[in-house]
Parts: sequence; C-alpha cells; structure tokens
Amino acid sequence: MSGAQGTVTKRSANQRCRREIVRAMENGDNVLIDALPSIGKSSNVIPAARETDSPVTILTARHDLYDQYEEWCKDYQKEYNDNFEFQILPSFLNDCPTACGDEGDGWQQQVKRIYDRGVSGRDIHNHANRFFGEPLPCTENNECPYDETRNFDADVLIGHYTYAYVHPAVNGRVVVFDEFPEDDFVTDFDNPSVAVSDFLKSSTNIPFNDFTDLITNRLDPSYRDAALKVLNDIPIGQLDNPSAVLDDPTGQTHALAPHIVFTLVNSEQIDGKWECSTLGHEAGVYNRESGKVRVLRPPRLTDARNVIGLDGTPSWRMWNIVLGCGLGANEMLEHKQILTDDERREYVRDVLSLTVIRTTSDAKHYSGGKYVDPEKEKALIEAVCSKHRDSPALITTKKAVVKYKKVGALNELAYYDHYGNIKGSNKYGQSRVGIVIGSQVYGYDYVEEWASFLGEQTDSNGKGMNLSFSEFGDEVLHHMRELEVTQAIMRFGRDTNGATVYVHTAAIPDWMPISAKGRVSDRGRGYGQVVRALSEIQRASTDDIAAHSEVKIKNRQVGRVLDKLEEEGHVTYEKSGRKGVWVDRSLDTVNPSFDVSLPS
Repeated sequence: MSGAQGTVTKRSANQRCRREIVRAMENGDNVLIDALPSIGKSSNVIPAARETDSPVTILTARHDLYDQYEEWCKDYQKEYNDNFEFQILPSFLNDCPTACGDEGDGWQQQVKRIYDRGVSGRDIHNHANRFFGEPLPCTENNECPYDETRNFDADVLIGHYTYAYVHPAVNGRVVVFDEFPEDDFVTDFDNPSVAVSDFLKSSTNIPFNDFTDLITNRLDPSYRDAALKVLNDIPIGQLDNPSAVLDDPTGQTHALAPHIVFTLVNSEQIDGKWECSTLGHEAGVYNRESGKVRVLRPPRLTDARNVIGLDGTPSWRMWNIVLGCGLGANEMLEHKQILTDDERREYVRDVLSLTVIRTTSDAKHYSGGKYVDPEKEKALIEAVCSKHRDSPALITTKKAVVKYKKVGALNELAYYDHYGNIKGSNKYGQSRVGIVIGSQVYGYDYVEEWASFLGEQTDSNGKGMNLSFSEFGDEVLHHMRELEVTQAIMRFGRDTNGATVYVHTAAIPDWMPISAKGRVSDRGRGYGQVVRALSEIQRASTDDIAAHSEVKIKNRQVGRVLDKLEEEGHVTYEKSGRKGVWVDRSLDTVNPSFDVSLPS
C-alpha cells in the first residue's frame, strides 16, 4: 500500500476494503479486516457476497445494524428481481412472545430466570416441560415466531453473535462477525460458589460436596482424577449442556457450572494469583485472590466456509482468543490492515476533516471515577461551548458522567454518552464540535485475565501514560484505552463535513494527527480572591483590592493576577488622578479556579 500524501480518498479506502473482503470470500481465508470507522466495512459485505456468489451469515449484537443490513438486502432484492433471499434470524428475547412478556409477566420472569442461568432460547422451548412442568404458552399451536421463522438456506442470514453456536447457521457459509464479540463468548462468574455448589449436589459422580469442598480438595490427586474422569467423558463443546439446569430447575446452578468445575480441577498455576485451564478451543481462568472464574467458550467454526472479522480498531490476538482461533478447532485470522498508519493519519485529517486538539499530557484513567476532576473539566466544557457556535457533544466514562451531572457540567451540551454506549453508533455523525474526556482502564485484572487465557504471566509497571505490562498485556491495554479513545474521536463528523474534537487524554495512537494543543491548569487560590473582590467593588486600585477582606495574598501577587486578567481582556486599567484603578469588564465570565487555554 502506498503511504504517499494526498493518495487516500473515501472512495479509494472503501474500494480497498471491498477488495479484501472479496478476496477472503473467493479464497476461503479467515481474515480480520482492520478498517477505520466510516470506511465502509459493513456496507461492503453484501456486494462482496453477490460478487463471489457466497452464502453469508452476518453476526452482530446491534439491532440498528440488523436494520441497516436489512435495508441493503432489500436494495439487492430490487436490483436482482427478488432472486435474492435474506433472513433476519429471530431473537429469543425480542421475538418469542413468552420471553417478550406477551404471555404475562409471570411467564416472562420464569423464562428469564432460566435464560439467565445460561440456557439458550431453543433449549428453553425444547425442555419447557422439565423446566416449568408444562409447554410454553407461545407453542400451544406450534406457531412461536422464534421457533418457526428460520430459513438457513437464505443467501444472507443476519443475527446475533450467538448464532455462531447454531450449526446450520454457519455450515458451509462465510461467517462475518461485525465488531468484536467479546461479551458473547466470554462469561464472568464473580462469585461462582452458589452455582457450583448446586451443581455438585445433583452430580453424585463428581467427588465434591460443594464449592468449598472443591476448592479445598481439588489438588488432591484422587479427587482430581475422579472428577476429571467424569468431566472428560463430556464431549468438547458440551460443557455448557443444559442438563446441569434441567437436573435442578428450581435451584441456582448454571449451564456452565460443569465448565467452572473443569476449570478448577484441571487448571495450571500461572503465578500466585492466576490459574488457567484449556479444553480444545475452550478455556477458563481462575483468580485465586478474588475467587472469580472467567469462562471462554468460542463457537466451533470448522464447518464454516471461512470467517471474516470486521473492526475499526481491533486487537488481533484478542479476536483470535475470543473466536478460539489457533487454540484447536478454528484456524487463525489473518490481520488485514486496510490503510497504513501514514494513510490513516491522512484519512482522518484530509478525508474526514477532523481537527484533533489535545488538552492534556496525562492519561486520565477515568473508568473507576476516582480521578475525575468534575470542576476542572466543567471549566473545559464551558470554554469549548463559549468558543463555538455549535453546541458540543461529549463522550467520556460512565462514572465521569455521574460526577459531571452533579456539578452541572453537562447543561450546555447538545448530548453526551459514555464509551460503552458508542461503538458503531452514528449518533454523533453530524456533530461539528466534540469533546472526549478521560480514557478507559477497566482494571489490571482485565489485562491479566486475557493474558491468562494464553497461560501467560503479566506484571504491571509504571502509572498513567507510562503504565506497561507484558507484550500481550500492552496490546490489551492499548485495546481498552487508546483504541476506545480512537473510536470516540471518530464518532464526530462522520459525514466527512468535518469536526473539531477536543481530547482531554493523552491516550491517543501515535498515528492520530494532533492539529494543536490546549491546556487546563489551576489558577491558584489568589486568582479567585482577586476576581471576587473586584467583582464586588467594580472599580478599585491595586492597594484597595489587596485590602479587601476576600484577599489573602500580598500586593505584588495581586498585581500579577490583575495583569493576567487584563491580558485576558476581563479588566482594564484606567488613570484616575494620581492613582490608577482597575475596572471590571467581564469578570462574571471568568472561571476563578481554572485557566483554559484553547488554540484560536
């Protein structure tokens, strides 16, 4: 790929992306398409499928993407005179009348209770008599929309990521994962003791009475071997069999309880904190300090024609882990970066016309909310609002939003949201002014968990922008921090009419073009004292201001503050006889605590 300046256009980037998708479909290659937001990853899938005559299953978690794909499919139906079939695969929670609540709240709550214990919608329908003592009311006439509206032979199937577990949905088809499916193939058990204890009580062949007994005796060879003899008889991919819940439908066990037990009895110690267990392309990790278990259960995709991942800011190794690629059943995804780093810089600056202004040299890790400085960032937001005619939009962390609300920092914004709610969203597409505050670091455990899936130990060093882990640990850190900030920056002005984005974190990839820098700094307590004093008396000499009851600093310091206020245009100095006086011109607009400097 050429990195020459002035060579990248929106059209050329889109065509390059399409060629890579077509090539993967033609050759049957497993690939991860790495293309910046707005290049057109999703919109190229169906044209590529038509060009290569490939049956495609498109999997995503977002219903707005379902609607977008449906619209594209309808366009193709018109073009090909209906010689083109597509199917929106039904969702249990959205299409089953019982799960939706159409059959009453009582039924909905019963169904949700079983669903939350890891049992699929299909298994709930198939085993309703054992779960509830009677069939689901939606199946009375064998007409439940969830159970009946499936046509796995359609040219294009569109559904949730979890359809990757459904063999007819992937068999012989190109399987496209639109965006990173982390939350759908990884299940966290912060406190697995109840689910495991209930499972063990109903599993007489496994020699542990409850979770405490399991933790106490799991390293004893006789107990361990006896448990593994039972668990190893379960075929790979069936450690989530709903039988664990079927055997105890009124209890609190989970369909993945057998997987948790296997993880705990088969694990290898990585360090003093983490253990890891693998079974084929599945895995589990155990945190000895917190007791948390994380279960990875990727879909089995060996019968798919090939697999294509689409992501604007991907971590290649994390994608391969989540899909079980290289761990046994599924082949590795090949990373296909559509634009070089130089071209990315050019694309953001010249094609999208984004002006990125960085206002701090700190990482601003704001996920936990502890380090959020709401008053200081309120000053930044107010300064941006004052500078621009268009009302800005804000993206920050969830905890920061809560703190900003309390101090009224969000009142002048067009809208705001948190990082976890923006991926794939076009809500900010026509925003001309954006603000991104803080970066995401979910915690060191998150990095360590991912490394543990590979049996790797990782240790942290440094803080803020100097925070570092092992090689893979740094990739995970980059994924949750810099790449999330990138996604936020590129939400704005996606219509290519441009936007100015103020970024209050230094967690930005090296290739992101920074047009200018600003700053937000503390003024010092004396500044506010002088502002309040002169605001009250309106006209006064330096000595009179220094003598005011509000002012606790010396005359010389008062003079320096007044000179600064004059430089900023908030006061003027006028001669009055032998003495000069300072006159309030716009002190009501001054933030007495913070100085915000933005480029002109």
